[in-house]
Amino acid sequence: MKMINRNNFFIFLIAVLLFTESSLAFAAKLDFKKNRAAKVANKVFLKSEVEEAMRQSKVSYEQALESLINFEILYQAAKIKLPIPDEKVILDAIKEEKQYYALHFRRDTESISDQEFLNSIGFQNRSMREYRDYTIKRIMVENYMNLLYSEVELKNNTISQDEINNFIKDNPRLFKKSETYDLMLIYFSFFSKEGRQLTKNEIAEKCKTAEECLGRLKGGADFSAMAKNYSEDLYSLRQSPIGYYGKVEREDEYTKKRFSQDILTTLSQADYGLVPKLFATQDGVFIFYLIERIPEKEITGEDAYAIAMDEVKKKNIKNAKKEVEKKTLEEYKSYFDVVIF
Repeated sequence: MKMINRNNFFIFLIAVLLFTESSLAFAAKLDFKKNRAAKVANKVFLKSEVEEAMRQSKVSYEQALESLINFEILYQAAKIKLPIPDEKVILDAIKEEKQYYALHFRRDTESISDQEFLNSIGFQNRSMREYRDYTIKRIMVENYMNLLYSEVELKNNTISQDEINNFIKDNPRLFKKSETYDLMLIYFSFFSKEGRQLTKNEIAEKCKTAEECLGRLKGGADFSAMAKNYSEDLYSLRQSPIGYYGKVEREDEYTKKRFSQDILTTLSQADYGLVPKLFATQDGVFIFYLIERIPEKEITGEDAYAIAMDEVKKKNIKNAKKEVEKKTLEEYKSYFDVVIF
């Protein structure tokens, strides 16, 4: 049998590799084209991006795509009019977002890990670098739109009594203070002090510690003393008594985000004192002490009038801003060559 010339063999091997690389590149390019959803200027949106936005915002595919396109158009328009914000502005904006999140959950900003923060805003599968890039766009769009909004004058600044009355009639839920719970708590976090998510074994150990703590409480241990020894909720650790969390409204959006439906249902039925059960969420485990349960209350009189006045003003301003945004989008859509594939 003839031996293959060594040089010829290597030439053949290189040719095969080049052909394979070329074929893979062509297939990747074909796959990229197949998965394109839309293009605004040089920015291409893939179908997977639209589907992710669709899941996060709980809207239809068409609505998610329209939202992404509109945001990109406004960003491209902002780049024409405004400079890119400097690094301090970007970092301050990210810090403020974290502080806002921490404030509503009554926690220290330092206790919020990057991963927990990203999860809370729908960036589960993305990095802080990607969030930073998004923040740059958001700042520029907000600054640009605020520049346009500053030129808007509401045609009618007066709000009639009929508008107030109709708003109260049409929005009864706004004028009810939902059932409120006055709480103490002990929290066992599934994140390390450095913000790293714990491993399965570490979480199992943390749950075991929570069981031990609950057992001691059932045996009559003082709740504040146990909170001081065990709790990782920095906000309640600084209160008096230690472990006091404060009053939370059942229907408040941040209450619903931090506390599961199981927690809220139990608090609506539990006896005052120690709630003899552990409550696990995706971020950690809670033990509660119910001090008081305050029934739902209807808001009337001057308080209701003030709420209605504020809400109607906000609605009018929102409508005026929507009109400005609509005109801006119409102006730039053809300018930036928007294509839907």
